[in-house]
Amino acid sequence: MKSLGLISVCILIASLIYAQVKWGPDYTKTFSRLVAQKRSSVVYYLIVFIVFLSSFSAFMVTSFIPQFSLMGLFTWIYFLGIISQLICVIIPETGGLKTKIHLTAAGIMSASAFIQIVLIVFLAQLSLPSVIACIISLSVMILIWFAIIFKHPLIKYELGLQSLYFISYLGVLMFVSYMQ
Repeated sequence: MKSLGLISVCILIASLIYAQVKWGPDYTKTFSRLVAQKRSSVVYYLIVFIVFLSSFSAFMVTSFIPQFSLMGLFTWIYFLGIISQLICVIIPETGGLKTKIHLTAAGIMSASAFIQIVLIVFLAQLSLPSVIACIISLSVMILIWFAIIFKHPLIKYELGLQSLYFISYLGVLMFVSYMQ
């Protein structure tokens, strides 16, 4: 089951690149706003994330969490992030109340990813390279949060910031899992 993590992340990346090519490119929109424009792209996005979240969660529960003895708080925070991600996928940014719900869920998901990495640093027995990778990941996440909070001109490239945030998150999970 350990290989399922890397396989699911690679499939997600390929699927999101396809979405950007098919319905974009538009680097000023998040994936959600990009796919919210057509019913076919919304359905595609939903299927991609149901497959990803199912397979990645199987990896997390059967391999990653036991490997680092992260039962309890970490698992709860992880699944809070998964539920938030599902809300984001089911309720795309189309304006009004839907956008408010989506953005709230996205904020919870973003915080969940950050907290997971913090918990890994403090609760798991990591090698020095894994600790360094986690610190780099957390630094990238914090810089993105600051860019958004202080409305840095880079925020107009929402797709890049969104991609970088989750590459940082998923990348460090893969690094820690496979390089430990």
